[in-house]
Amino acid sequence: MSDMTSENLGAALVACHDRAHAALEATFFGALEALTALDLGRAVSQWETLMAATASHLDAEDAALLDLLDDAQAPPRGASARIVAPEHSRLGELLAAGQAALGALHAFAEAPGSPVRRVMVRRLEPLLRVHHLLTHHHVRERELVYPFAARRLTAAEAARLMRVLEATTAACEAAIAPI
Repeated sequence: MSDMTSENLGAALVACHDRAHAALEATFFGALEALTALDLGRAVSQWETLMAATASHLDAEDAALLDLLDDAQAPPRGASARIVAPEHSRLGELLAAGQAALGALHAFAEAPGSPVRRVMVRRLEPLLRVHHLLTHHHVRERELVYPFAARRLTAAEAARLMRVLEATTAACEAAIAPI
């Protein structure tokens, strides 16, 4: 990686980031698929995997990118640490709200005669908010943050970040079980 140009490094970082986000999204949809199949235990398990993988992903980005973005004289508009850090924090909050909604639904579904499908539809909103922000955030990072970071990170720093992103991808892929 030491002989990579900034352009090649940028492409490698973006590709690695895209794979990680695709795996996060697949895990999200795995949770929803399990939910719609009324396999609430698996939905909760998939959501927990999503939460852990997203936390690892965000922690790696925070460690590798936030200081870089904060110290930059002129980061691209929309790629400052003042924008990225709160989005990371909000993703964590939304994931926790989704986990609470799934947990409540799981408990409700175990009650005899519960109208679980009707309640499930009403509980989808917090889950869908996660997907909305995750998608929006991915585009911001793909288009602005990662290309900018590629011009500023050393090859060793980029390699460390890519290793964590690849671990995120692997953790999600291992947990995804088609219905």
